[in-house]
Amino acid sequence: MLKHVINDVTVVIFAIVLLAALSAAALHRTQQVQITEATIPLCHTAHCHAMNPGHWLTDR
Repeated sequence: MLKHVINDVTVVIFAIVLLAALSAAALHRTQQVQITEATIPLCHTAHCHAMNPGHWLTDR
């Protein structure tokens, strides 16, 4: 019986550590995206976006 309890506690601790590590990685990734977005210059015109249909339809 004690062996089952120890195994169950071990699994729960492992799951908590895994969730904490995944959460920390996700937070770090989110912060990196925010930093990257802050350093990329913004472009509010249609010709800046290559996938914008207006970009392909202009006569330049």
